[in-house]
Formats: sequence, structure tokens, C-alpha cells
Amino acid sequence: MAYTSFFRTSRGIALALLALAFAAPAMAQDGLRIYEEELRVQMDQQALDLRQREFDAGGWGTFGYFNFDDENNQNKTLRQYQLRLWAGANLSGVHRAYVRYLLDWDDWNSGQHNKGDSDYCRLERAWYQLSISQLVRQLGGVAPPYHLNVKVGREYATIGSGLTLSMPLDMIQLQYLGAQWEASALMGKSIDYTKNIDRSPRIYDEQDRCFFGGEVAYRGLSHDRPFAYILVNDDHSSPRPTDATQSYGYDSRYLGVGSEGSMGIRNLRYNTELVYEWGETYGNGVNTATRDDICAMAYDLMVEYFFQAPMRPRIMGEYIWGSGDSDRLTSSGATVGGNRAGTTDNAFNAFG
Repeated sequence: MAYTSFFRTSRGIALALLALAFAAPAMAQDGLRIYEEELRVQMDQQALDLRQREFDAGGWGTFGYFNFDDENNQNKTLRQYQLRLWAGANLSGVHRAYVRYLLDWDDWNSGQHNKGDSDYCRLERAWYQLSISQLVRQLGGVAPPYHLNVKVGREYATIGSGLTLSMPLDMIQLQYLGAQWEASALMGKSIDYTKNIDRSPRIYDEQDRCFFGGEVAYRGLSHDRPFAYILVNDDHSSPRPTDATQSYGYDSRYLGVGSEGSMGIRNLRYNTELVYEWGETYGNGVNTATRDDICAMAYDLMVEYFFQAPMRPRIMGEYIWGSGDSDRLTSSGATVGGNRAGTTDNAFNAFG
């Protein structure tokens, strides 16, 4: 897998060679997700940079090449072309807006994909943010001892370190930042093009979920930021075509605690998170209102070290554990072939 990214704004053109890697068997999907996440971080930085400018616009083009063996040991090749166009505005730090549009073309070798080549256009980001604290400062002439923002629109949402929620949503978000405490709350809805965490064939392309969450973090420590959060997921997804033999609905709640920082060690960065999940779901083959309980847990620990050397090399290790369910039939994340009806579902499933 290799890709090169091009970025153009009114300030010039930058060319960055981001990565060079190969997709090993059974790792292609993980490689594609890492590839897309690296691009997301780079592109979302544009919105942060707008704090220093009233208006800016530009584009970002990428090419990705993937060669891998699928689960049937068949070799496949994908060439992915993407063009993103964006624009943003910042008015006196009070009003900020950002929009980004994606044009995508996936080019497979002949006969290697059941749907053939594909192309699509989509609105990736479109949000408006009002800084209430900056507005108070402009009206009263005195800056308040806090930052308070309200954001509305399509934006990438995370909670905690991202283990439970890390995906774009259409949402309303309230953010508070004080001297020692910070807090945020969100209410959002999944975007129609995102794939369902339920891999059942009739529901996989039909994700329709509402999210409600809140997070509190303490900033009074010198090198670390402990946090706690709660997240609610209400599933309104409907199968297409309808399924008379199976009911669907994965309604889950998450309670998480964790921390991130450096522990006072130079060039070190870590994050750790523990999550408890509960809720209700449907067992395999159930087409009535009878539902099974969810009771699951997960843990994540990531440690990264940066070297003081040219090009700033780094090493990173991550351990992720999630509870499983021994009586699930064929799938850890689907309703069809999933939890055995009449038993508690102990498999951890989330949106990170």
C-alpha cells in the first residue's frame, strides 16, 4: 500500500509522502482503516488552522494502492483515487464554519469485486461553531475565565480516547473549557453512508442510530488528563429488504474512565481507557419482542515514544482487550449468527 497526498491552499502547495507499506493477508481492512485515519487527522487539522485566517479554501488529492489476499486466499488489487475540496471561515473568533466535499473512485482489477468499480460524491464535513465566550468578550470588553463553544453540523465525533465512539456524526455539541475542568456534551445521528457495526447482510448498509453522550475531564494535573464519560446508543436501523425471520436492534450504553498524558516523562505519550457496556439486543433467529441483555467490557492501553532525531522517528505499542461471548454462533458483531437467543450477550461492540 502506498499513497501520496497533495494539498493546496491560497498560501501555496505542499507535497507530503505520508507512508509506504504492504497489506498482508487478513490485514487489508485494518490497513485501509489506518490509511483513512491518517488522512482524516491531516485534513481535520485544516479546520484548526483556520483560527488564524478569516477565509481559506483549497483541495486535497490522494492516491492509494492496495494489493492483498482476501479471506478466500484470492489476490486482489485496488487503486483508490480521492479528491477533497474544502472551504472555511473565521469571523473574529466568534463565528467559524467549515465544509469539505469528497469525490472518490475505487478502481479494482477486472472481476475482482462483486460490485465492480465504484465512484461517489459525499459531504464529509459541514459545521458552524459559535464561541459564546468570545462573544461575551466582544460585547463586554472583558474575557470570561472559560471557553464555551456550541457546534452544529456534520463533524468527526470522539469521546474518551476513541475506543467507544470515533466516527462522523450529524450532531449538536457543547464544549466547556475552564482553568481545571473541561466538559462536553453531544447529541447526534449516524450519517447514512456509514456502515453498520451489525454485519448482518440485510442491515449492514442501513445504519440509523442516535447518540447521546457527555464527558468530564480534569486539567489540574501537570502531565496527565483523567476523564470519565457516558454514551447512549439508540438503534433505529431497519433491514432492507425486510426480514420476517429476524428482529434487529442493538441498543447499548457505555460508561468509561481513563487518562491520557505523559506521566512527566519527556517525549512519552500514553492513553488508557476502561469501558463497561450494557443494554439490549436480539438473539439469532428471534423475530419477536423478546430481547437479550448486553453485559461487556473493554480495555485499551497505548504508549508512544518520540525520539529527538531528524524526521522525529517514534515507536508505538497498543494493547486492546474486549470481552467475548462463547455462545455466539458465527459472528462477534452481527445479529444473524450472533448471540444465542435467551442468553446474555457478553461480546463488546462499539463505534470506535
